[in-house]
Amino acid sequence: LYPVIRNREYSFLLIHDPYVLSILREIESLGDEQIPGYELLVRNHLSSIILWIFRKYNVIENIREPSEVSVRVERMLTFMADHYMEDIQVKQIADYAHVSVRECYRAFRTELDSSPMEYLHQYRLKKAADLLVGTELKVAEIAKQCGYSPTRYFSTRFKKSYLCSPTEYRKANT
Repeated sequence: LYPVIRNREYSFLLIHDPYVLSILREIESLGDEQIPGYELLVRNHLSSIILWIFRKYNVIENIREPSEVSVRVERMLTFMADHYMEDIQVKQIADYAHVSVRECYRAFRTELDSSPMEYLHQYRLKKAADLLVGTELKVAEIAKQCGYSPTRYFSTRFKKSYLCSPTEYRKANT
């Protein structure tokens, strides 16, 4: 799996192949039935899908060393993951990777098709969604822990991304 995971070209594979979809349906039915040894069958089916991906996309031939830009972006993403709960600015993100603010924006656009701040908001909202489902914390506390000081702004961003309020999300997912 490492060649697929490391290569950004395969970050978002959309697979509509009938063969793969039939395997996924089989995996789903095995999970529902849970006959003895079903885990081994599921593993075998997943291996078939991985083999299909390797062959379809010539993964082995497309393995490349990470570019300097992708290494910088990985460094910036690490900084964001470590500091998402703080009030951070693009300058701090850029400084962490030893690049200019302009290069930070360019690298994010090239590698992630996003701006650094938009990525940060999505990361924070994902963390908040996890906390809404996995804890009993109040929405205001979750907003604060995820780097949003005005709870109202957090609720607005959350609703825009998840199409429901944080409270509605919690009720629907717990």
